[in-house]
Amino acid sequence: MTTSSNACRILVVCDDNQRRSPLVQAMLGARLRRVRGTRWQISSAGTDCDPGDPVDRDVAPFVPRPGLDVDRFRTRRLTADLARDGEVIITMTRLEAASAMRLDPTAIRRTVTLAELARCAGRLGALETGRGRAAMLELVRLAIRDRGPTRPDDPAEDDITGPSADPRLLPATVHQLSTAVDAISALVNDAHPAARSIPAQRGQSTRASLARGR
Repeated sequence: MTTSSNACRILVVCDDNQRRSPLVQAMLGARLRRVRGTRWQISSAGTDCDPGDPVDRDVAPFVPRPGLDVDRFRTRRLTADLARDGEVIITMTRLEAASAMRLDPTAIRRTVTLAELARCAGRLGALETGRGRAAMLELVRLAIRDRGPTRPDDPAEDDITGPSADPRLLPATVHQLSTAVDAISALVNDAHPAARSIPAQRGQSTRASLARGR
């Protein structure tokens, strides 16, 4: 992995790299604060995409412009090199996480689904590591460590699946992604948040907990 001491390379992965992953890439880019000692490098890729395609036209209006240049964005396929270079790999589903780990077995120590990461952030009141890169790496470590004890009864709750072909249903997916990113960025941005989510118990619906605040 090639990374400077203050860079945090986050790779966001979905299947087509046209909808969920560029959305989350943009949301993270817009919401993760600039912290002294941390330089965020956020990119995305797809496990099953045609390289060079633009963001899906129905998704484009939802993309935070400060987080991503939609006009210049083009899809790219997940490769072993990309997986190896990602200091943190955030996938939308367990299937995409498995794809990253097949390409680079060492990615098992760096790969989580967005729902897993948000659920872990919701359980934590603060991180002793502080903010920025150190906080993100610690959050990923804890999410992976706690997979067994905190895994939901329905494993599918670790997934945020792609939006339906019906564009009228897209806002619900965008809200789900946005709520998850909010939980993650709140913890990473502030070592001592004023308020945290109620800890999720085993079997409690992840989707329900992510949807709080609707």
